Amino acid sequence: MTGVIITILIVASVIVALFLLRPNRKGQEVRPPRRMFTMETSEDLAPAEKQPSVPTFVPELPESYNDTRVVLMVRDPEWIFAYWEINDHHWESLIRRHGEAVASRDNLTLRVFELSGDMRYFDIPVGGMARDWHIRVGKSQTPFYCHLGLKCGGEFIPLAVSNTVVTPRDNLSHLFDDEWMLVTDHEQKLLKRLGDFPLDLTSPFMYRKEG
Repeated sequence: MTGVIITILIVASVIVALFLLRPNRKGQEVRPPRRMFTMETSEDLAPAEKQPSVPTFVPELPESYNDTRVVLMVRDPEWIFAYWEINDHHWESLIRRHGEAVASRDNLTLRVFELSGDMRYFDIPVGGMARDWHIRVGKSQTPFYCHLGLKCGGEFIPLAVSNTVVTPRDNLSHLFDDEWMLVTDHEQKLLKRLGDFPLDLTSPFMYRKEG
């Protein structure tokens, strides 16, 4: 009888303890369930500072670098392109040395050299305000370069020498492989295992079906 009473008292004590420890749901703030696998950005960890606005101003390229040079570029198999400029101090020294009649902008000449055969050349008067010129050479796979200069009677006074360019071919290449590379049996098995190819990949019987 005593043991039954003790058991009843223990059960009653547990029930009372659970009742007293129950949280007050009326005054308790309800928290949302925590989400799993959420990602925190840098803005969540610390507020980002206001970055200064980047100016969108883009500086313009200068019209001239005040240098004396002439540059050639390839346009297509029959045409090349040249552009040039002359330093102001260089131009003043030319006037003092050769006079205004010779050292005139209207007297500027491009002498185009063909680096093949008998080294032929031809002259193009490019005087005035021009600073570039499209030149028809009419030959593919041929190297060219040019001089920018002045004509003085039968004499040519070079001011700048260009780089050398080679015009591209104007037809298909005559070079081709005489033989195909053969794939070994082991490599062919690996290819079939990777891609499950239904064809025999051993060249030149690429489209021969397996027997």
